[in-house]
Amino acid sequence: MGRLLSAMASGDQWTAIQIWAVYAIIRQFKWNRRARATVLHAAVRSGKTRISLDFADIWNGNKKILVVTPSIEICTQWEKAANELFPKRWTIGMLGGGRGEFGHEMTIATIDSATAYIDTILNAGNYGLMIFDECHRSLSPSGATIVDTFLGKTDGKVLFVTATMGRSDGQVLSRWSSGVAISLDHQTMVRMGANVEAETHFSQSDDPAVVYDKWWDVAHGMPTLVFTKTKRDAERWARYWNKMGHKAETIFGEHSPAERQRILDRYRNGETIMLANAGVLTEGVDINTTQCVILAERPATDTPEYQRVGRALGSNGGIKDRAVAIICGHDRGKGAAITMPGYQGDTNMELRNRSGKLGRAWNTLMCAIKESV
Repeated sequence: MGRLLSAMASGDQWTAIQIWAVYAIIRQFKWNRRARATVLHAAVRSGKTRISLDFADIWNGNKKILVVTPSIEICTQWEKAANELFPKRWTIGMLGGGRGEFGHEMTIATIDSATAYIDTILNAGNYGLMIFDECHRSLSPSGATIVDTFLGKTDGKVLFVTATMGRSDGQVLSRWSSGVAISLDHQTMVRMGANVEAETHFSQSDDPAVVYDKWWDVAHGMPTLVFTKTKRDAERWARYWNKMGHKAETIFGEHSPAERQRILDRYRNGETIMLANAGVLTEGVDINTTQCVILAERPATDTPEYQRVGRALGSNGGIKDRAVAIICGHDRGKGAAITMPGYQGDTNMELRNRSGKLGRAWNTLMCAIKESV
């Protein structure tokens, strides 16, 4: 509680609301001692990893932790965050991307690796917590196997983590979860300065030459991610940017994990200004330098669109004050999608709503105090 009061007193809204979220997760399990799982819903780039690790540090004691993510890139982000935020708190092993490290205090695994080795992982020690990032993946056959095995072989808790609770595919987590511990929506993140709104611009054409002119007009050379349907399309977009004198690269799933990391590093450090991809960076990969997202093909539903546009929304601690989304094709009568919290089968909606109202009331007060100074 001291950290929360200190953050509130200093006006650090971002940190304060992250600590608030940690307490909400703890409260969810303490109030419902039979609950085995709960959900952390927080907008893209709002610090879900930090909130989850803070919770693990406070709640889990000396028991082991399993973190499950969709890709090796996201696994690497978790490993880096754990080492930076909690140095020497846990020994960390990775499963995936050519690494096979068992028996550590924290095991971070891709879904594929966790599916293949879940029994071996759990046999290596006393696990008290599993964190399932991008938790809509838990509803796949392999994801469900991981969750069911963890709940069946341990007495530990499961924290489901997601930015896109209101999924258009209608899948539900209520088969395991006691409900949503807390929801931090995009507008809350914007008000506290953690996220920025995306300026939406439309292009009727998906021709790189046409979109380039709009990009230069509205984005003025901002670091940009381009999402395409195919590898050939990504290569076409990158070629045109290079032709116009802007360093551009492509990134695909066929690249080795090491090569993907090198490509991402060049983009993060500014050596590359545009990165075109097909199916690699669609969710969970944080690249704070991104300020513009081009959807060369607009997704059919809001959830994948929000995940893609979300790569540009994080303000990186207040440094970023502008984000741009350029959408090719039909406009569906609205700008970039921002999903709302809540999901079918939410068995603890009223508690979540009360928590959300308290959080919004506190945030409104903090904003008023900040604006009056």
